[in-house]
Amino acid sequence: MYSQHNQKKINLHYLIWLTIPIALVAFGLLTRHQSNEVVKKWTERQATPVVRLVGNLGQQNESQIIIPGRLEAYNKASIYARVNGYLKYWNKDIGALVHKGELLAEIDTPELDHQLDQAKADLVSAIQSQKLADVTRKRWENLLVTDSVSKQAADEKVSDFASKTANVQALQANVRRLESTIAFRKVVAPFNGKIIERNTDIGSLINAASNGGEANLPLFSVADIHKLRVYVDVPESYAGKLNQIQSASITIPEMPGKQFKIKLIGSSGAIDSKSGSTLTQFEVANENNLLSPGGYAQVTINLPKDNNIRQLPISAIMVRNKGVQVATVSQNNRVVIKSITVGNDFGSTIEVLSGLNSDDKVIDGPPDLIENGELITIKQSIGSPDPKAKASL
Repeated sequence: MYSQHNQKKINLHYLIWLTIPIALVAFGLLTRHQSNEVVKKWTERQATPVVRLVGNLGQQNESQIIIPGRLEAYNKASIYARVNGYLKYWNKDIGALVHKGELLAEIDTPELDHQLDQAKADLVSAIQSQKLADVTRKRWENLLVTDSVSKQAADEKVSDFASKTANVQALQANVRRLESTIAFRKVVAPFNGKIIERNTDIGSLINAASNGGEANLPLFSVADIHKLRVYVDVPESYAGKLNQIQSASITIPEMPGKQFKIKLIGSSGAIDSKSGSTLTQFEVANENNLLSPGGYAQVTINLPKDNNIRQLPISAIMVRNKGVQVATVSQNNRVVIKSITVGNDFGSTIEVLSGLNSDDKVIDGPPDLIENGELITIKQSIGSPDPKAKASL
């Protein structure tokens, strides 16, 4: 009996020692399973990008274009010499205001003067020859009536008179040409304006500009600046709206805070294939000559409100091989990539002309490798309150 009791005791101890390893193994397997689940969930969370949405797609109260422009004189003329010689004197220097026809300078033309003198002397000689030929013609025509000379001889005298007359007319034309040319020794202003360039001085050798080109510098340049032309390269997306302009103005860097109203004159009607813009011309009054031709201007063009134009932060824009795109979020938190057409760039924000709906959820600062259909986690929209911040208050 004692031995049976001992045997039961031994079997119990053996069972206990056998159960402990099994329990430890089971506990280890359970712990590992739970740890794997935690790691799996953590990995899934890390693999799903957490993104922030743009709070809303802001509408423009009005469509405003701010683009650079350049100022040009309303009229500008480069005055070249038409005669050879030496500059005798000049009357007007750069910055001087001149009137149409006002004398700017005079060129001394000794060679041309001698040519004119010779042409006039040749004309006098030709006129004398013409008079003699006329007397001879009349005399031979009278002799022909009495058959004292042959008709052929009389016709020769008539022909000689006609030739002498034609020579006189040619020499008269040459004299008039030289007189017209010599008139160009006086350099005059073509219109009212300001002298903006002078490239000659007293005693300088003057060479007439050739018909085939103007290799030399102009003697003077005159600009009509009572009003200026403003040339602007308007982006293609706005080219069709130029006839809807409500107002337009320019500002000049050296005159901060001062605006000048401008008036639309016309557009080239063609899109430059390189810049994607159309050349547009405005006009600005230049009272007191405050504006200078050739200067830079910042042009502001106000167009009517367009409900289809939205604004996005520049950080939401992606530029890829398919063009300008944004990443939006579908109802099931999947990424939808959309191509858009952008308009005016305001620095921190940019206009979206097409490609978005008002209810689209746009991702701000999307990851570089984000793709269509990718699952994402939304963190918080820009401008929305931070729940943690509320809690801390």
